[in-house]
Amino acid sequence: MKYIIDGYNVIGKLNHIDLSDPEKETKFLNYLLHAKRPKDMMTIVFDGHRDYSVYGDRHTSGQLTAIFTPPDQTADDYIKSYCSDLKQKTGILVISSDRDILLHSKHLHINNVTSEAFIKSLVIPKETLEMKPPPTHTDTSYWLNRFRDS
Repeated sequence: MKYIIDGYNVIGKLNHIDLSDPEKETKFLNYLLHAKRPKDMMTIVFDGHRDYSVYGDRHTSGQLTAIFTPPDQTADDYIKSYCSDLKQKTGILVISSDRDILLHSKHLHINNVTSEAFIKSLVIPKETLEMKPPPTHTDTSYWLNRFRDS
């Protein structure tokens, strides 16, 4: 299956990644790495509000491709254009809760689901969502000293 994902739209529906987090894109891509099946191909489209390039930016790692649109193009417009240009429309699933994207993909006979439905369909080990870095030596020393003083 090939997924075309409206990146910020899905992130906005997640409980564990905040849209204000400067690392939200990286966290979301790691989240998807744990959720995808081995043969799934995922293209995640983000609005290009970052200073990557006037042409946008693309990063591919295995079966995940992250696309940051050029500053003058929204992710919504990119996804609609991308879908319109597809020669093979079967085996594609568009993920967004943006009504315009869903209607456009439906008009093109491309399957789609809302961001919420996509999130519910993912199977992710609970420990992946709760991963925290191990305590540092400084952390351990701080707490040991705190309890000694009590």
